[in-house]
Amino acid sequence: MDTLRSVAESPVLMGVLVSISYSLVYFWRYPIFILPPEVLREPVGTIFGHHFDLQTAFSVVFTLGFGLAKFPAVFVMTGQHFYARRLPALATLMAVSMLISNVGVYVFADVPLAQVACVFVGCFFQSWIWGGMFTYLEGRRVTEVLVAIATACYAIAGPLARATARYVLELGVPPHAMPLAIGLVCCPPAMLLLALVDCSPAATPSPEDVRLRAHRKPVTAAGQRRFVRENWFGLACLILSLTLMTGLRSLRNFFSQDIFTSALALEAPPAPSFFFLVDVPGSAVSCAAIFAFKAVRDNRAALLGMLAAGLGCVAALGAANALFEAGAIAGRSWCVLTGLCIYTAYGVMAGPVYDRLVAATRFDGTCTFLIYLSDGTAYAGTIVLLMYQVFGPKDGTGARQTLNVFLLFVYVCSALMLLLIVVGATYYSQKLPPTPADESLGGQERGPLLPTGAETPDCEQGHGPLLPHETVGAKRGEAVPAVAGATR
Repeated sequence: MDTLRSVAESPVLMGVLVSISYSLVYFWRYPIFILPPEVLREPVGTIFGHHFDLQTAFSVVFTLGFGLAKFPAVFVMTGQHFYARRLPALATLMAVSMLISNVGVYVFADVPLAQVACVFVGCFFQSWIWGGMFTYLEGRRVTEVLVAIATACYAIAGPLARATARYVLELGVPPHAMPLAIGLVCCPPAMLLLALVDCSPAATPSPEDVRLRAHRKPVTAAGQRRFVRENWFGLACLILSLTLMTGLRSLRNFFSQDIFTSALALEAPPAPSFFFLVDVPGSAVSCAAIFAFKAVRDNRAALLGMLAAGLGCVAALGAANALFEAGAIAGRSWCVLTGLCIYTAYGVMAGPVYDRLVAATRFDGTCTFLIYLSDGTAYAGTIVLLMYQVFGPKDGTGARQTLNVFLLFVYVCSALMLLLIVVGATYYSQKLPPTPADESLGGQERGPLLPTGAETPDCEQGHGPLLPHETVGAKRGEAVPAVAGATR
């Protein structure tokens, strides 16, 4: 019985449930990009003399919806109201995003522009889900383990969702009904798993987690502005480098059929199994890279190590590109290597970097506002790349033209990312003191002592009202976890 209770209260089990729940979201996100070529090439409209087909329009509004939603999410999804209603808020976002996008594609099968509008609205709401779910994972001694599990799951979920879409089409399901059919199957278990997470005792970080990784709580707008103002140069380097990597990742996902078909020198898209297997190595390496940082207790060292890992992946990505174009490696190897480099760099430089940055700077509050801010900028960068693909000079036709543009983007983005990561790592190596996490807090509560009954201003601590699972320290007005008798 004690063993079962220990497993039920394990943060790792909680992390697995969060990861699977979020991975299921991919199954109503990406199937629209695996619709048959004759559907995806349906004309939607013309802008400045350039014709937009359904695939390009889906890619643009997908990115616009995700990008525009991030900025209001910085305030909505990091505040007191969200934390007080976390489960119903996330479950509602799941259901609404799935239904709007996929019902729209099905109902408006003969009206491409209406399909595009529905996908935009659905993506807007879907954009808030990951940051909200990350609040269950951040601020823990095992955060890297939990993020590694999540990374492994969603790295596989993307290609598995595309492979599933291809398989469902081969079963004879009408193309416009395929995304909705998959969504109706996957959405209920995603919400059920999230409900299990929310009622788990492990949903709240332990007092030891708080001591080592800082207290994660709602953050006021004043607290967010203060943190950005104090770290603006380093944040700019991190966010811009992640923007470029996100752009490459998004383009590879949006146009995977064309990119893989041309790279493999095929006349038709590869088999469904290829879409799944091509990113399994990237998922495994990304998971291992993130997991390795669990052993690093010094938050500064972990942050710099993650940037170094990202730097190595970017260099390897550019090298793989050059070898492929020189004919030194086959198209299949190039497809695997690009996925491995992109997913590993993206995995260590997204959530884990911001979690360690918040811990290293001793900021009291959730790091999710940094994730939303970074993602919003990243999707803006993706829009720029998409617009170049649509309006820029053409090199080839069809799938070959898509591959040529992607190869060009890899070279340009890799060079810029190398520069940004080196500058950002240099900045934080000088700004942050090299103090181990356990010694930096000294086993004591952080921050200056205040007279009994005094309150800490929100603009200084970066948080709002206390949550139901928090209490007030006896010696100062700082929120700390309630250890005994607390209810969530």
